[in-house]
Amino acid sequence: MVANVFVMPVRPSQFDLDTVPRMTEIYNDAKLLNPDLQFKAIITMGSPNPVIHESQEAQAFFENYPDITLLKTIIRERKAYRDAISGVGLGVVELDNPKAKAEISGLLSEVL
Repeated sequence: MVANVFVMPVRPSQFDLDTVPRMTEIYNDAKLLNPDLQFKAIITMGSPNPVIHESQEAQAFFENYPDITLLKTIIRERKAYRDAISGVGLGVVELDNPKAKAEISGLLSEVL
């Protein structure tokens, strides 16, 4: 209720996109108490394979939700994210994966 920005990560699958209407209801309830609250979404675990179009389809889905700002950054399914949490003790931006670093940097610049 006291946040400035509500960021919703969502996978580009129909199952996950089906949660968006309910999250919109929750946002609308919170906005009654916090009229300045911003609602942003980010597509996560998007396929890095260029022939799979789920992420683009999810982007089109969000056109039906004008209250949600869809971030341009897409967090792709990358081994670097699993490596970062597997006991290495480093954040993904500290690992040697420029694509993952760029995704996290993009997320931060869009939210902050």
